[in-house]
Amino acid sequence: MTTSAILMFIKMMEKEAYASSLLDGKLYLNRMSWFKEQECGDASPRFDSDEGLNVIRMSESGTITLWPEDNPANKIVITAGDLVGPVRVESNYLNNLNGYCLHAVHSGNISIDSIAKADVPHLQEQLQMDSKCYEFGEYAIIIKNVQEFVDRVMRSADEAGYNVWRGMVTYGEPLDLGRQFPDIAAVFQKHSRFSYQREYRFVVDTRLIGDFPITLDIGDIRDIAMPMLTKDINGPNFLGGRLQISLTD
Repeated sequence: MTTSAILMFIKMMEKEAYASSLLDGKLYLNRMSWFKEQECGDASPRFDSDEGLNVIRMSESGTITLWPEDNPANKIVITAGDLVGPVRVESNYLNNLNGYCLHAVHSGNISIDSIAKADVPHLQEQLQMDSKCYEFGEYAIIIKNVQEFVDRVMRSADEAGYNVWRGMVTYGEPLDLGRQFPDIAAVFQKHSRFSYQREYRFVVDTRLIGDFPITLDIGDIRDIAMPMLTKDINGPNFLGGRLQISLTD
């Protein structure tokens, strides 16, 4: 089994001031509910109305029965014939979590530890960022030391008393009928139309209910990160440049 290696993170932003703030170590985390409530269709890469769904299910039979809290006797019965689309079930708990999303430059199905010479051109292509990611903003921060960045985020969250989950997002088809993602796994699943984003995310539980964001201060990261214009990321001086790898026999 090939293990994909994350070589760096990239965070793209719309304003230079946001990039400077990240270099200062200020991470701005919106609620997970914000990513679905703000959806602007395919024109916006940030938002997804299906963010964090636990269940998507379509059925030709069966019923859904609802009992209003203020009047349990006045139950509502919905049959399969009443539905105009799949049933979507989401958790209020997941909506109240905060998320921080990054583009991960990774090796895909190519193993860095045992790469063959013939794989080098494929690796260089794999490392390139999809041009659709440019829509996230013209300013970017390149995080060169992935493990150190992760350690600082986890340490800061721990000091604040937060629970944190982290990892790559998995992409799939939306109407995988009957799909179920229990608990926190749901926020690491997204529609395949977002797969070009190659997203790595931190999900934080502050134990607070609401729609307000939080700022996590991990300290200055200029020792492990650098600014860049988004348009230059795939250019000859960075990901599109010469790739040098030491190969073993």
